[in-house]
Amino acid sequence: MDIVKGWRYWLDAETAGDTRLTVGLQVTDSGEEITVRLRNSVLNAEEGLADDADAVAALTTSQLTGPEGSRPPETVSGNPDAPQQLISYLDREIVGFHMHQR
Repeated sequence: MDIVKGWRYWLDAETAGDTRLTVGLQVTDSGEEITVRLRNSVLNAEEGLADDADAVAALTTSQLTGPEGSRPPETVSGNPDAPQQLISYLDREIVGFHMHQR
């Protein structure tokens, strides 16, 4: 759950724009069920699966934390494009920075 809650910091709000999307996530290796809601360029995560989810997807913990090119989640029900659409709004590239010390 903490990983998904951290997605709010990765959200590219400008790209997400006014998209409204609700995706349920079943984490197969931990048994967690999480609902992720995107609206008004804000991403919120809550425990459990919402009845109004656009899609429910099954994935592993490594898929949650994996790099951009990791295997996409498997859609269990609903819109098969919704989980990947949600992930596409996340800026998961780790950008380094340089420090100068005197």
